[in-house]
Amino acid sequence: MEGLAKSVESVQPTNVIQAKDTKPLGHHTAIVHDEIYKFFNIASFDNFNKGHLNTINRWALKEGSLGTGLKKLMQLETKLGAPHVGETRMSKLFNWIRLSDNINSVRDTMQTELHSVKNKTKNAISDVQGSFKDRLHKVDTEISNLTKDYKKAEVHYKLNATIDSKKIRNKYGKQLEELRQMRTAFKGGK
Repeated sequence: MEGLAKSVESVQPTNVIQAKDTKPLGHHTAIVHDEIYKFFNIASFDNFNKGHLNTINRWALKEGSLGTGLKKLMQLETKLGAPHVGETRMSKLFNWIRLSDNINSVRDTMQTELHSVKNKTKNAISDVQGSFKDRLHKVDTEISNLTKDYKKAEVHYKLNATIDSKKIRNKYGKQLEELRQMRTAFKGGK
């Protein structure tokens, strides 16, 4: 090490600090597009309004490209009119978007609950219909069985009634014939 300077010989190796884990930029990262900053005439390094800008950016880019989103912002700004004294354009748009998101959230929750009630009602009705059909089938079977029993009893009693009536007719018929003959004999021949 004769040709090297003494400062090089005494250099100690330094510890290299590991780099922090960084997240790749993607859909889940809240990045506000530069054109949104330009729309509100604020610097992109302004972190004071970051929350408002993130909300506005998300709403503007929800359904399409940046151009469509900026057009939506301009239309909304025109629709809402000029901000009141002391209110900024950004805060007016942010408040409307925040309220709109809240309304949509409540509306979605309401629709979910209405669908669950509708499904419960459909299930209850189908259960009742199934039970009704089952009970109706049982009642129809019972009616069919009772009708068969009735017809059997009717035939049986008609047959027995015929036999019994013959016996009664024979029994009383003989008596009636004897009484008629006596009457005829008593009247004198008619």
